[in-house]
Amino acid sequence: MFIRAAAAAAVGAVLIAAPPAGAQSTDTSPPVVSVGNTPSAPAQRNGDPVNGVAPVSTSTGNGNWFTAAGVTLQLSATDDVGVTRLEYSLDAGATWVSLPATGGSTTPITNEGQNSVRVRAFDAAGNIARGTAANTTLNQAAAAGATAVRLASTSGRVVGDEVVLEPGTANEESVRIASIPSPAPASPNPNVTLSAPLTKAHAAAAAVTTYPQFRSVAVNIDTRRPTATFPAQVVNNRIGHGAANVSVTRVDPTPGSGGTAVRETWLDGQWAYPLPLDASKLSLGKHTWTLLMTDNAGNGNKVTLTFLVTTSIADLDALLAKWGTTGTIPAATVTTLRAQVAQAKAASDGGDKVAAISALDAFRGQLGTVANAAARNTLITDTNDVIRQLRGIADDPAPADLGVTEAPATGQPRHLFVPPSAPVRNAKPAFKVLVFSNRAGDGSFRHPAIEDAEVMIQELGREKNFDVDVWDPQYPNAGPADTPFSSAANLAQYKVIIGDSSVGNTVLNPAYKMKDGTVVNEQLAFQQYIQAGGGYIASHAANDSLHNWGWYKDFLGGLFVSHPSNQSGFGTDCGSCYWVEVTNEDPSHPSMAAAGVPKVAAVADELYHFDRKPRGYVHVLQTLNEDTYKTAMGVSASAGQLEGGDHPISWCSNYDGGREWSQVLGHNWELYKTAWFRESFYQGILTAGGLKYANCVSHQEVKTLLATLKASGGITDAAATAGTTAVQAAFDKYNTLDKAQISASLGDIAALNTLAQDPASGDAASRGKLVAKAAELKQWMLVLLGAQDVSGGATGTVPATLSLALGTPPSFGAFVPGVATTYTAGSKATVISTAGDATLSVADASPTATGKLVNGSFSLASPVQVKATSAAGAGAALANVAGTSAPTPVLTYSGPVSNDEVTLSYAQAIGVNEALRTGSYSKTFTYTLSTTTP
Repeated sequence: MFIRAAAAAAVGAVLIAAPPAGAQSTDTSPPVVSVGNTPSAPAQRNGDPVNGVAPVSTSTGNGNWFTAAGVTLQLSATDDVGVTRLEYSLDAGATWVSLPATGGSTTPITNEGQNSVRVRAFDAAGNIARGTAANTTLNQAAAAGATAVRLASTSGRVVGDEVVLEPGTANEESVRIASIPSPAPASPNPNVTLSAPLTKAHAAAAAVTTYPQFRSVAVNIDTRRPTATFPAQVVNNRIGHGAANVSVTRVDPTPGSGGTAVRETWLDGQWAYPLPLDASKLSLGKHTWTLLMTDNAGNGNKVTLTFLVTTSIADLDALLAKWGTTGTIPAATVTTLRAQVAQAKAASDGGDKVAAISALDAFRGQLGTVANAAARNTLITDTNDVIRQLRGIADDPAPADLGVTEAPATGQPRHLFVPPSAPVRNAKPAFKVLVFSNRAGDGSFRHPAIEDAEVMIQELGREKNFDVDVWDPQYPNAGPADTPFSSAANLAQYKVIIGDSSVGNTVLNPAYKMKDGTVVNEQLAFQQYIQAGGGYIASHAANDSLHNWGWYKDFLGGLFVSHPSNQSGFGTDCGSCYWVEVTNEDPSHPSMAAAGVPKVAAVADELYHFDRKPRGYVHVLQTLNEDTYKTAMGVSASAGQLEGGDHPISWCSNYDGGREWSQVLGHNWELYKTAWFRESFYQGILTAGGLKYANCVSHQEVKTLLATLKASGGITDAAATAGTTAVQAAFDKYNTLDKAQISASLGDIAALNTLAQDPASGDAASRGKLVAKAAELKQWMLVLLGAQDVSGGATGTVPATLSLALGTPPSFGAFVPGVATTYTAGSKATVISTAGDATLSVADASPTATGKLVNGSFSLASPVQVKATSAAGAGAALANVAGTSAPTPVLTYSGPVSNDEVTLSYAQAIGVNEALRTGSYSKTFTYTLSTTTP
């Protein structure tokens, strides 16, 4: 019980019960309380995991809320010497209800809102079960014998709490709070008095853990559905055609869980982004607006608002003003038309309806000057209706169902907690990947979907036959025992490294101390891994990492700055999410061409704004339509949280010898269960790992290549300058996102290709690299332009065609060991090209023994050489087959050809001392027919 002393400046003092007679006073271990609840649901995530165990909730709703009244707690306690008393309180400890020491249930709890149940248990030695720990430190040093101390924080602490100083050390000791002075004295004076003197001295900043003498159990109940109503600007369920956009008033009956959000909307039965209602886009008459409302508890409610769109002279003027501002109608035309509407209004206000009608007739006659058909038709329809009103013709009877109707609906889904498993190990894995996330204790925000991404990648590994290691200190059994970033050599076992919302500037530490005491530079190991040709995937908040490392920023193209906010009830563990239209900008990339990846998709997620425009540095794959969310109901999006219209959200690039694929979507755990997202992510793994070719060229990459080749002497200074100028000109046109400008950029790319073809520009190998990149730039731009037709005369068009058909694969026959010779083989190909020029090239996409025939783990010492000849093409001498970064050109065409038969000749040198392994040597080469002048 609590005793208040009038003369003491303290909250109170506690009376501690003495141990019962015969108790084992040497027992200091308190009982452990267990709590269950009815009704219950599968455990959902309710906070960040600690050592692989996440706080979970079995409440029927979200966020530890129950969505049905009558919640009963099942209480029990265990102790090494036996529980003697078990109690609970529903009134903050004013009264306690006893249960059998063996356990029992509370009375049903029915109060709406937040309820806190206190539970305590005593053992035979008088120990009381501890409540939830709160960590703080000593603000000032405390000497042995001290009866008061100063804690860094007393927030949430009450008289009677147990105070454990320096827990887990040889200097640990435990006392109780006797009083908490109020008001709190100024530092360095003590702010807590103790029930007994300290027996040990403790230094300033020593760790302190406090425990209340009861466990608090939240029983939050919200059974009432959120709803929505029209704001005061909507009168009698009628909205003027030119009215300002309408947002609903969101209501969550109190006491409720709050966070009321508009999760989805339907306009006249069609799904729509949850934007304010724009009546100017609707026809006159009856409409329905249905909104799925949700709250923090997950209660769902479909609210249907049935209303009429009406018009008036004022609406005509408002429509013109709106469309003049948006540019729908030119400003000069708007000025003329508004003047005519003003004449009609003046006449109507003066009671002269005849003059008003005459002015509107004249106005209607001028609408032929409005080029926009939708705006013109709306103005004509509205003018006719206003004239009807002025003539005194009555409105049709109002529909009987105007107003608000509601229906229970499924709200936001629960986020179930599913941790990653042990490492994925397949019998014969195709490759291996590493997933890493936040470090424990680094102070960075841990994203709620980290586990969902880890589980998805593990599932993909089992489905697609690749092994998965997870380096997440919260799950030490899911991967290596210590950092895999110890060296580039160790990282080389992984085809791809995946940053799973790996937030934090120390997530890769330049001075990481391993368990054996070795200090390693994780950043250097990762950088060297990439430089050696490694692949990286930046998943969601991996883009919000390592801001203090310039190389990483350049690698990813741009890093997170901010994102808009939303109502917390929008989604479980996704309160900052909202709907957005996502456009697949490059459907030729394997991750965008994957099964089910839509051209345009509505996605609910948290949407990042970056510290620089990504488009200047990367190859954009998906973009956001900011108009679908920046003014959404409940969303707060300032200009500093948007990209100003051009908003990339996923991309890829080649950088510093390696490859990266960034998917900045992924805060929403629901995405990791979405089929197209999963398949796209898998294709991202393949392309980032170099296991599947993908065109990830960027203008920045080509400019960097030009500078590198100039520095190495591969191309001349003049060629580097001219090439950089051409690439920059191509980017400037592309960056407008205007198709005519993108088409014009093909001329700049052609200039780069011409420069690269000129022997005076540099050596053949360097020029070959530029030719390959020019071809990739061109192909990228053609994808952005879509299907292209070329004029074929007055009677029709010729579709742009590049066709290549290969004949029977060549065979060298049997290689004879111990005999030095060069084996030859041949095959055929057929080429059709409608382009102004074309190049046939060959490449080996395999990262293993590139250009060489392989037999299991063995490969021939010399690469395969190839050349091509034909009647229409110009060939070259035998040349080694190279990799996909610099394909080997074998034949060029200076104009269109049809069914040109090509002879492909191959040569394979075998040395006299070359060790040959029994079996078949083979390799699949990729032939590409490309053009720079379509």
